[in-house]
Amino acid sequence: MAKIKFKDDGNELRNQIFKVLRNSRTSAKKDLIVLLQCAAHIRNKMIIEETAKECNLKLSGFLTNDDLELYYDLK
Repeated sequence: MAKIKFKDDGNELRNQIFKVLRNSRTSAKKDLIVLLQCAAHIRNKMIIEETAKECNLKLSGFLTNDDLELYYDLK
């Protein structure tokens, strides 16, 4: 992957992600696939949490696995 300088905007998570990407030994395509999988995981978690809130359900015991499947206990 080409070396690109990114401005440090004070967002520590973003800066850490860019640091990993700058040092990545995989192709940009593979990097993008992984980032899209992570974004989908975050989006799915938010959807589950919002849906549970709308249904007046309480979630606990959050678990995930290597396939990024989400598991919660319902209260």
